[in-house]
Amino acid sequence: MGALAAGLSLLISKVAALASWFGALFVAVFAALWWLVTDAAVWVFDQVLSVAVSAVGALDWSAAEGWGAYWSMVPAEMWDVLSVIGLGTAFQIIAAAIAIRFALQIIPFTRLGS
Repeated sequence: MGALAAGLSLLISKVAALASWFGALFVAVFAALWWLVTDAAVWVFDQVLSVAVSAVGALDWSAAEGWGAYWSMVPAEMWDVLSVIGLGTAFQIIAAAIAIRFALQIIPFTRLGS
């Protein structure tokens, strides 16, 4: 009778170990799939940004490079007056507003004013 109890105890411990192994396997598979999904999302975002970098790199900026000569002709006193009246801050606010408007135009179903 003792041998039967020992055999039954051994069988129960093996089944418990097998169930524990399957539980650990399930957790490992879930963790691996979670990392796979998050990596795939980051990969898609990286590909979109690489396309954007390529598009910006393909733009012709030769016309904008000529403006440096005109900015250097402005006298220093004029720069002082422009900084006192806050023209630089005003330009930053206007540029940010235009950038936000363009960003909102990209989002589907939010054609604000157009």
